[in-house]
Amino acid sequence: MAATALAAELPFEKTKVNQDLIFKPLAGKSDLETKMLVLIPGGEVETEYYTKTAEAIQKDSNLNLWVVVPAMPQKLCIMICSTPSLCFELENKVDKIVKKAVGEGYTGGVAGSEDMFMSGHSLGGTCASTLTQRAFNKGVKYPGLVVMGSYVTD
Repeated sequence: MAATALAAELPFEKTKVNQDLIFKPLAGKSDLETKMLVLIPGGEVETEYYTKTAEAIQKDSNLNLWVVVPAMPQKLCIMICSTPSLCFELENKVDKIVKKAVGEGYTGGVAGSEDMFMSGHSLGGTCASTLTQRAFNKGVKYPGLVVMGSYVTD
């Protein structure tokens, strides 16, 4: 295969959308327990690439599941969350996207409640872990952390 043909097939195009995404629960699951999954995107990955992942998680879940994917500045969460003590900007981004979800009908709890799970892919998983550590240091405990292809500490 020619290099130009291969390049045309690569999934990371510069025209993809990189903005906050909110995925409302799927129809037919409103009678199930409502939860939220915060998914922090990987480094230099536009949020749009998580659409199929979010939808697949919702479909296979036995929950009335909201999924939010906050956009990162320059598509690098590490810039705003390198250590637990320096992760306040990511904490604020997560709070803001959750408030947006509330505006769209989310009625579950917020960070530290049993209703919200933290997750991330690649570098986003590292940042999700760091944010979870920050929350824990403040007495806030997420019920779960899901990381996909990530390096985490403690």
